Amino acid sequence: MNLKDRIFSYCIVNGVRFTAKQKKKFLYATQVDFTRQGKATRVVQSDLKVSYAQTIPHYNLYVGDVEKAEYIITTYYDTSTKLLDKSKVEAFSRGNSKRNSLIQITLSILLTMFLVGTAYIFIIPSLLNKSIFSLQGVLVLAYLFLSLFIIKKVSKGFPNRYNFVRNSSSVIAMIEVAERLQSSKIAYAVLDGGTATDYGIKMLRSIADQNAKIIYLDSIANEGPIHVFSDLISLKSKVKPKPLEHEADILVTFGELTKGKIYIENANTSKDNQINEKIFDNNISKLEQEIELIIE
Repeated sequence: MNLKDRIFSYCIVNGVRFTAKQKKKFLYATQVDFTRQGKATRVVQSDLKVSYAQTIPHYNLYVGDVEKAEYIITTYYDTSTKLLDKSKVEAFSRGNSKRNSLIQITLSILLTMFLVGTAYIFIIPSLLNKSIFSLQGVLVLAYLFLSLFIIKKVSKGFPNRYNFVRNSSSVIAMIEVAERLQSSKIAYAVLDGGTATDYGIKMLRSIADQNAKIIYLDSIANEGPIHVFSDLISLKSKVKPKPLEHEADILVTFGELTKGKIYIENANTSKDNQINEKIFDNNISKLEQEIELIIE
């Protein structure tokens, strides 16, 4: 596959990776892409327990020998929820601000109050002299089940369907680098949970060699210069200290650095629906050169 084909595959055909079904479909396509390069792949599932009765399955794709590799190039693939507060998204952050969480919780509470109030005032009184098996009773049950479904959907959030740069571009860049840069020192990992829990990178850490250096990519198609952040002092390339706490050892992205932060242009807007192929290809070449410096 060439770069244009991969943009179509990972930004459009498999552009939304929000549900388990969507994630598995995407991972299958990614596995095929890496396998065509002659690399061994495997998908690993682990369940994150978020409450007494609820677990969230996470799916990581590992390429090469992640247990023994000196360097692991990685990025997240899961689609974030649509942010309601229109705040700017910073590179390497989960992108879900406290303000957005508050808006989402408030919206869920108001919706629940509206649906329950409607049922109490208009629907339940009509059942007082009716059987639950009557037409009215069936309609009430249907309304209640539909209300529960809507509340669950709203509380969980809706997928951000416009995510070409954040973060489909990093998945494509990683596949391109794997194809261009042949090195036995490197393995690759496509991680789940990058927009919500960071559980995917914790899964990776649990099996990787303790001395392995994890190189984490974000929004590689973002316009602007390349930036490498790390607290490691052994790197030969010019790096800046990590702008925020992160499980990875080395962070790589593109964009304009403003007051120590890099914002992803057009992230969480409908404008994140295209990639400048020329700029993107140039960014991938710069990324490849930077990785060559890191692994020397």
